[in-house]
This record gives sequence, C-alpha cells and structure tokens, in this order.
Amino acid sequence: MRDVDALLDEMDSYEWDDVKDYSHPGYEAAAPKRFKEDIERYGLELNGSVLDVCSGPVSLASVYDDVVATDVDPSMVKNMREHGIRAIIADMRDLPFDPDSFDYVMSFWPPMAIYEDKSQGVEDFIEDLFTIARDKVIIQSTPMSRYLPERFNDYLESSDGRMIVYDVAAYKQDMAAEEMLNDVYGMVA
Repeated sequence: MRDVDALLDEMDSYEWDDVKDYSHPGYEAAAPKRFKEDIERYGLELNGSVLDVCSGPVSLASVYDDVVATDVDPSMVKNMREHGIRAIIADMRDLPFDPDSFDYVMSFWPPMAIYEDKSQGVEDFIEDLFTIARDKVIIQSTPMSRYLPERFNDYLESSDGRMIVYDVAAYKQDMAAEEMLNDVYGMVA
C-alpha cells in the first residue's frame, strides 16, 4: 500500500509519450452532466476527498475538486491528466492505496467481466473499497448489485439495483468495538 501523493508523483514521471492518445469528445462532454444528475438523484453529498475507481476517460473530478481517479488503461489516465485531473494507473483488483486514504470511494460501472468467480470478485472488490474509504463506498452497477456480499448487509444504506451505498464509518466503528472486546475479554461478541 502506498500514500496517495507518492502514487501521484510516480505518475508525474511516467513515460506518457509512449502511451496512445485517447479522445472521445461526446462522452467527455456528456459524462460530467450524468455524474451530477446521478449524484443529485440519489441525494448524495460528497464533502471530502473522493477516489474514483475505474473512471475511464472522464472522472468525477469533472464535477468535484478533491478527486483522484484510477483506471487500468494508461491511455485513459493520460487523457484525464491532460485535462488536469489527478489520475493513477491502477487495477481495481489490486488498488495501491493506504487504508483510510479517502472519505469516499466511488465507482461508476466497474467492469464485471474480469472476474471468473463473480461473487468472490465483487466481495474482494468491496472489501478493498471498505479498507480505503473512511465514510462511504458508492458503486453504480446493475450487474454488481446481483453479487453483493451478505456480510456487509448491515452497512448497506441503499441499493435500488443500480446505485449501491455503504456506510463504511459504521462498519469501522463496529470492527473497532469488536477488536476492543476481543482485546479485553479474549472473545468477540
């Protein structure tokens, strides 16, 4: 795991000249409006730092200031960086961030085809996002909503089959209390 600033510094020295240019003006113009509409529709208030996982060529940074974007495709990251977006090359299956690095971790339409075992892949992904987030994990994905792990159900604020919102702060409080009980009494309640 690494510090966000160290990862961004590493991207500054990346050999971007060797990376193919990417441009999709229609999507780049439409995406910020769609991000705003989806966030407003679900009543989400983002007050703090945001990690945008699997962002593609456009990030939530197009509508919020304190965002770091990730994508596995260097051409997508190059495109975002050319637009002034802080972006890092990272695979959603191996996110390089320290625990509690961001207030919110969001992913709009993360790919599912990369998982051979969809249930285990989604569980691992959500567990990684819980580690990185301090407050909420927000995922927009109809396919992923079919594979949500039951062990996080108590922390599910909402899921309508499209937008999934988890209360990570409550989860971390419960885990800390459980750890304290275990330390004091040698058992878990």
